[in-house]
Amino acid sequence: MSRQFPRPSTSETLLEHGLEYAKTKHSAETKLIRVRDLTIRHCEGYYSRALKGCTWPCNITKQDPTDEMKVIYDGVVDWADAVIVATPLRWGNASALYYEMVQPAAKMESNTLLARCSCSGLNSDSCSVDFRS
Repeated sequence: MSRQFPRPSTSETLLEHGLEYAKTKHSAETKLIRVRDLTIRHCEGYYSRALKGCTWPCNITKQDPTDEMKVIYDGVVDWADAVIVATPLRWGNASALYYEMVQPAAKMESNTLLARCSCSGLNSDSCSVDFRS
């Protein structure tokens, strides 16, 4: 297995079926972003050092032209009305790639375009959404 010939992903296959369903049954416009194909610089934890250090967009993305988190930011904030994330579970946890994407993306929660949702459990029926202006 290599970057050119990756191992088949059942999570990706399931996501592709879901996206195809959204296209054909609901005329939705969809976009698939493969995090494994992006170069994402690791989060350097600016938030834990100083609240003002963790900004939107991320300082790393602004300073490092090779960091491709901008693809995620553009897809989630500027393009998407809804986001579906597919990741394999290993020992009850999401993949390392998932966390590599989510840590720098945490800055998006302060963006006024996004809602903040908190659920009490993975299969919870009670989620609260707070749209901030």
